[in-house]
Amino acid sequence: MKFILNQPPHNLEISSYRILDKQVDDLVGEGRYDEALDLLNQMKQTMPDRNAENYGYCAWVYNKLNQPDKEMAELLEAAGKNIFFPMHNEGYYQGIKQLPAFAALRQQAEQALNKLRKNTESELKLYMPTARFNGEILLILHGDGQLNESIAELWPASPYLASGFAVAYLQSPQLFCTDGYFWTGHYPQNRQVIKQAFELIKQHINIDENNVTLAGFSGGAMVSISAITHGIVQPKQVLAFMPHEGDFVGNVTCKDIPTTIFRAEFDTGIEVPLAALEPLTPTKEIFLKGFDHTLPEDIASYVLPYLQQPN
Repeated sequence: MKFILNQPPHNLEISSYRILDKQVDDLVGEGRYDEALDLLNQMKQTMPDRNAENYGYCAWVYNKLNQPDKEMAELLEAAGKNIFFPMHNEGYYQGIKQLPAFAALRQQAEQALNKLRKNTESELKLYMPTARFNGEILLILHGDGQLNESIAELWPASPYLASGFAVAYLQSPQLFCTDGYFWTGHYPQNRQVIKQAFELIKQHINIDENNVTLAGFSGGAMVSISAITHGIVQPKQVLAFMPHEGDFVGNVTCKDIPTTIFRAEFDTGIEVPLAALEPLTPTKEIFLKGFDHTLPEDIASYVLPYLQQPN
């Protein structure tokens, strides 16, 4: 596991990429797809280091618009820049598998990603507060397809550091696409990654597991729940933002680890795992009205009240 300790002072301003990405989100949310695509194409030119996200977003929009020829064009253009996506994933090729270019691109993508996977490892980024450390840490796990950099933009560390909490971001070693990682589908391995992260944190800041709040978004939320219900780690609590359906809940009772599920109004598929979870841990569900599968902009207002509760 690659370990990065970021000592104070920290420069954690919202990036220019995140500002533009939010504008794209808003345009898509309003159904202004042409404007969203225009902005994404501009971002390809001005922010090429984030092109895995830019091309992936463009392909997703064309998929949503049921325009497989344009979706394929995005994937082919990305491949020309050594950016690849997993073509076996239904979400990436629904509607384009009839096109002649699909089979060749699928094989090329698998070969390229398999080569990259041989050299990937997990990454733990730890930020210590500038002010006095209060002895607790928030460990954040990204969603599927993301990486530490992108989740840190959506879920910035600054509000927690200012309140005396340490903050860590854990990146999965499982490569989803070029510059994107995922937790689901590799639960046994990734539960051990979380355990290793806990051990590294304890070594560096000398705290017990019950002073760690384990938090995650989407796939990161799911593997967090999986880790506690398989008895791998025993954090203070779990804050799970928008987990979805899947076979990730174990059978280990963890009555001392409360789990809060933040559920988006327009998300579906959490009912079965939630029913499996409720007998194992004190479970609370927070309904986020008007949300789809995206984190709140003011996420700290949801998280800080749980961190500031006494042990």
